[in-house]
Amino acid sequence: MITNFPKKKSYNPGGLRSFRFVPRSWILGYPPIVNNKITGEVTLLPGREWLTGYATAETLAFEENGNDSPNGVYYDQSIPGFAPGDHEDLLDLIQSMEGNEFVALVVDARGQTRLVGGYGYPLKFISDYSSGTMRSDGKGFSYEFTSQCPFRAPVYKV
Repeated sequence: MITNFPKKKSYNPGGLRSFRFVPRSWILGYPPIVNNKITGEVTLLPGREWLTGYATAETLAFEENGNDSPNGVYYDQSIPGFAPGDHEDLLDLIQSMEGNEFVALVVDARGQTRLVGGYGYPLKFISDYSSGTMRSDGKGFSYEFTSQCPFRAPVYKV
């Protein structure tokens, strides 16, 4: 419904506080989206739980860019971040995630959670590694979860 814009919140910081993720194949079902909000839990396979993601402070974001097409509006969704280091455990994890499909829960600085990559529009994971060139550079993996979706990521209030 088209109305006046709501008044802005007095506290509205940018960035994300954290994210959790699961492979798409671990999901059994999704609750309905009502008014851009989910109030039931996403159902995971027995014995599976949300995995905890990591990103260096001030590198984690959620971006959702609207695009028009002959088939209607769609949204390019992106969760970029940076994971420092190149130790073998991190290298193994990054390698196993690349090209696979995921669903994520992102939590902003105010504590609001949104579900990204669900309902048949999973996120793909890709990364780049750099050792840097200066001693002061941080070596590690710049990564990104991306998707195109016909609706904005709903608020997850569970």
